[in-house]
Amino acid sequence: MNRISTSMGHSSTTMNYAARNETPVTNGLKSMPTSSIERYNRHLVAVRERFDANAALNALRSNNDPQLLELFLLYFCAIGAQMTQPVAGWIRRAASRCAALGFEALAKALNQHAQAESGHHLMMIADVHSLAKHWNARHSRSIAADALLSQAPSDGARSYCEVHERNIAGYTPFAQIAIEYEIEQLPLRYGSLFLARSFEVFGPEILPSLSFVSAHIELDVGHTHFNERELAKLIDSTPESLPALVAAGTAALDAYAKFLSDCVALAQRHYNEITSSCDRPTQFLSSSRLRIRSWHRQHSAFITRPLSKSVTTASILAIKR
Repeated sequence: MNRISTSMGHSSTTMNYAARNETPVTNGLKSMPTSSIERYNRHLVAVRERFDANAALNALRSNNDPQLLELFLLYFCAIGAQMTQPVAGWIRRAASRCAALGFEALAKALNQHAQAESGHHLMMIADVHSLAKHWNARHSRSIAADALLSQAPSDGARSYCEVHERNIAGYTPFAQIAIEYEIEQLPLRYGSLFLARSFEVFGPEILPSLSFVSAHIELDVGHTHFNERELAKLIDSTPESLPALVAAGTAALDAYAKFLSDCVALAQRHYNEITSSCDRPTQFLSSSRLRIRSWHRQHSAFITRPLSKSVTTASILAIKR
């Protein structure tokens, strides 16, 4: 029988987990043992720092070329839709496996969470179409949204899917909660970066094309609280689950970082194809930028530029509304 440890069987540890989750807490407060979360978070510090230092995020922070930025956003949404569509199904399958292994309370919580994740890929699909329309209105080389959406998944996207499938099919379906915890924190940490850089380069007209990122900056506040609460309950009641949770969280972040790098690489390749065949400036490219194209191709198209402190997530979302 698949267990955290193959020798556990239907142990009292598993039953204690279910009982503890179903027992009301005094004064109506839900238990969230700080020590459990702190133990988990300590293991993820270096992993999150590695993610933050990813070259793709550094490119996004410093990219000063509107074509490259818009191409990155197009690939991010197109490939991201492929990664987002299975999420609700992954969570439901993880819940089913957890229930089969005796983690009934976690299974119930995951099933409820799956409902909240259903259909989110549709926002990314809509964003691809909107971004393509935004691009085509300004450039002679048009982009077909459907072609982007039908492309093969990148290496990072495949790795991301494999992380989910491996845990669901293996001994650790409960690790889905760690994957959710890490991934749903990303919009809270980096959503403002996506919006602010896009706002600075394109102005408020770009915001309707970033509905997925905008929505998840708000949605994932509640989701992260849910994930943290359930993760803490699991670690507190089943300490031996911690290594598997850390491994799953680490693998999910590393795969997502690879996905972002893939998007930058695809955007760069697309950009090189455009600039190698067309020498006249677009509405977004000034003559001065044309003169440095050769430097872009030989080195990097991402030029260091500090993010304006005057652009905040709150102000951007207020404009969007």
